[in-house]
Amino acid sequence: MSKLTADQVLASVKLVPFSTSSYLTYQNWTQVLRRNYLDLCLPSSWNTLDTYMSAGALKLQSESLHMHFILANVDAGRGFFGGQKTRLATYVSMDGGETYDVGPVLKDLIQGLTGINNIYRDAGILKGVAY
Repeated sequence: MSKLTADQVLASVKLVPFSTSSYLTYQNWTQVLRRNYLDLCLPSSWNTLDTYMSAGALKLQSESLHMHFILANVDAGRGFFGGQKTRLATYVSMDGGETYDVGPVLKDLIQGLTGINNIYRDAGILKGVAY
């Protein structure tokens, strides 16, 4: 599969803004990151978390892992009663955010964040329980 730039990734999917619960989940998760001295953060190219959440895509970077991630909240149609359904499309870059490989499609944001925690564990950076 070919690699995509960040702009191509964001243009190729129909993004839906993250929900309030996803916003709170991410804020709680960043507190856990700080307590465990992990360096995952938003790149400085976007101003605030609100910008990401309303756009429907989180762009994250980790210097210690030498990886960049895009977590895109994608439109998955409507449910039986007409409610909006979403899925989380993930993309991973190991070349400084120049190009991204397609990752798994997950049910929600917490699964994507847990996957990133597992990458930290595999690299030996995160040990024990991330509380």
